[in-house]
Amino acid sequence: MQLGRVTFDILGMIPAQISSITTQTLRPGRTIELIEASMSVGDRVVVRATAWRLSVQDTEEVAASEAPALPAPDECPPWGGMGRWGGGYIESVEFRAVPGSRPGAGAAWLQTLMDWSMARRAQR
Repeated sequence: MQLGRVTFDILGMIPAQISSITTQTLRPGRTIELIEASMSVGDRVVVRATAWRLSVQDTEEVAASEAPALPAPDECPPWGGMGRWGGGYIESVEFRAVPGSRPGAGAAWLQTLMDWSMARRAQR
């Protein structure tokens, strides 16, 4: 099976502390299934991700895409729009907006700028 869609819900501030991950299958199936992963810090869930997994099949007969391929991240300018929100996690993510994006409709590349090994050492 392959991932068809992944959705992340950030449920609040994400402290740079030891966390735990739990997973579960919400909807099992042979051709499609829904899975979930939750990240908790202490007893509080801070991020929840759900993903649809689809069986791999030949879709050439119905394949079509109206969306153009995304340009490479280096071809997209940095976007500072998340600067409105404080918080360690938001400050640790670099956003690069695809040219032509507008509020409510667009595409972006994201990557973390955090070196997690350094964050773990800082906690000790």
